[in-house]
Amino acid sequence: MPAIQLDKLKLQTANLAGKVGQPDLFQADLLELFDHYSNRTFRAGTNTLAHRMSSTYHLPDRVLWQIERDLEPQIHIYDPEQSLLLAEALWAGESLEEKQIAIFMLGQIPVEVDQPIMETFNRWFQPGLDPVLRMNLVTHGLNRLRRERFEDWMSLVQQWLASPQEEKHAQAFLALVELLQETGETHLPSVNKIVSSAVLDTPASLHHELLTLFRVIVQVSLIETSYLTREVIRRSDPQNANHKRLLRKMIQLFPEAEQTEIKRQYLEHFRAGG
Repeated sequence: MPAIQLDKLKLQTANLAGKVGQPDLFQADLLELFDHYSNRTFRAGTNTLAHRMSSTYHLPDRVLWQIERDLEPQIHIYDPEQSLLLAEALWAGESLEEKQIAIFMLGQIPVEVDQPIMETFNRWFQPGLDPVLRMNLVTHGLNRLRRERFEDWMSLVQQWLASPQEEKHAQAFLALVELLQETGETHLPSVNKIVSSAVLDTPASLHHELLTLFRVIVQVSLIETSYLTREVIRRSDPQNANHKRLLRKMIQLFPEAEQTEIKRQYLEHFRAGG
């Protein structure tokens, strides 16, 4: 992997971004750029989850960041259908990085064409999708819908939570992670309400996604999250092993100094029910 010369990289990515309207040429030049900056030592290995799920170039973060920064204004200039065409071509590529840029593009396309965006999103978000792509698709693939038509976006999250499909619940939890990371306390009451109503019905298969969201809630507001956790403990079933495991993991996400009193309530509640 050659050392990154920023002036050269910026020239390369600016030239690349100018080819949004030429999907075949864009993708060919993109792969050439990836190959130039790839870490071949990593690419030769196979003992990584990313390698098993999708091929990857193991690029420096700065390379992808620069590509996205130069792409963003071009996506806003081109016809949305043209941007979608390029995004689809990249999604069909073999590498993790091609798909990551496809997701970035999807999240930048104007919301006036939200229906094609949702159709594309649903086609891409399939069972067995690489975990990295799964997270990126939910958190970044609907960026403009979330920022510009928040009520529509929140309605979509509510639909996911109401779905009988566990995969949809996972999407909702991960989407709320991005919302809190972007807006802080602004929408915390709404998110806490959702979590409070869903947490005790969450199966073990979705604990990872729920705990990912809960970790961010803790970071945003310790006081409100402490209150939420106490209420969930109070409503939990002491005979339910799933409740017990999940609450124990939730408590462990608090700073150590904040855990003592919540642990006490947890122990008293489950001992009383035992």
